[in-house]
Amino acid sequence: MKSAAWYKKWTLWAQCLLLLPLPLLAGTLSGQGVFREKLALPPQATLSVVLLEYTADGGVGTPVAQTKLPVAGPVTAFTLDYDDAVIIVPRRYVLRASVEADGQVLLHTARDRVFNPKKPPARVELLLTSGLRGAPATKSTIPAAPFVDALPASYAGELHGAGGAVQWQLNLLPGGAYELRRSYAGRPQPNDFDDRGHWLWNHAKSQLMLTSSRNVRVRFERLDDQHLRQLDQRGRVIASDVNHTLQRLGAFAPLPLALRGPDWRLVRLDGIDLAGQKAKVLPHFVLNRKTYQLTGHGGCNRIQGTFTLEAEQLGLAPVASTRRTCKTGLELEQRFLVMLGQVRSYTLDASVLELRDANGHVLAQLEARAKAP
Repeated sequence: MKSAAWYKKWTLWAQCLLLLPLPLLAGTLSGQGVFREKLALPPQATLSVVLLEYTADGGVGTPVAQTKLPVAGPVTAFTLDYDDAVIIVPRRYVLRASVEADGQVLLHTARDRVFNPKKPPARVELLLTSGLRGAPATKSTIPAAPFVDALPASYAGELHGAGGAVQWQLNLLPGGAYELRRSYAGRPQPNDFDDRGHWLWNHAKSQLMLTSSRNVRVRFERLDDQHLRQLDQRGRVIASDVNHTLQRLGAFAPLPLALRGPDWRLVRLDGIDLAGQKAKVLPHFVLNRKTYQLTGHGGCNRIQGTFTLEAEQLGLAPVASTRRTCKTGLELEQRFLVMLGQVRSYTLDASVLELRDANGHVLAQLEARAKAP
């Protein structure tokens, strides 16, 4: 009897485990591209970083992931997301980078950086030189996604989740960014939830992976030029009779970014650009749509508080923080907290948020981040 009871409990426990959502395996690599040569780059220059697999004969073969972003100066930080499921041990993988403009390579990495994506380093520095200046931009670019020439593009449709029907609008943007709005039917206002992030095209599987600002990942399969089908967390077709397909709209439909929802990162304070700051984490916060709570990080300590919102009037005080001491970032955090207490209104233009005082003067500028740290 005891054996039968134990077996029954074990069976129920195993069944519960099978019902739990499986984690999506994905990797992120952070680093910076560095060039020390005195070279005036055009304003349209971009930094491309690509992860490739070494072939058996020592050459470079299948590309795994790529990111492309505007050059921010002699040191440009990057974050590269890749699908951990396609990484095969003991194969070797390399990183290459290039600075390109108008289809030509201006700078490139002189040596391949070999590493194991299963155990990525904390941070990578890629040194770029001008040895290939003027060459066609083909040395480091990943094969384009089949829809990349038609971007930006909007996809929409009603998908079904655990909470019922959800209206999706997905905007794929050039350079690997995306915007997403999900509207939940039957929920009280506000029922629209916005997010931004990076998209990654998996050439081997013809799949699109979205990585949100909160590090949540969603996969789609490209059915044809007009349709994307949502997949489960392992990249498999969802066995269900309800719709899981988004259809491409006839024209691109930009999404007005909402104040509540995105992760806002400080980029300018008291008229000073913060690109050169030594703080490990620049101050950032999220305004919760439901609870009217502010949560985030001041650069040294975690911060939290409440906010009030009426039309363009915004109040962010009081904001409390933890009491850590840090070698860097504390002075900036203190200025940031003082500024938050002076906010009375805001303006929102595309992905840039301006916080203003009672006289309408701009106190700070923040940008909606594609990925939280």
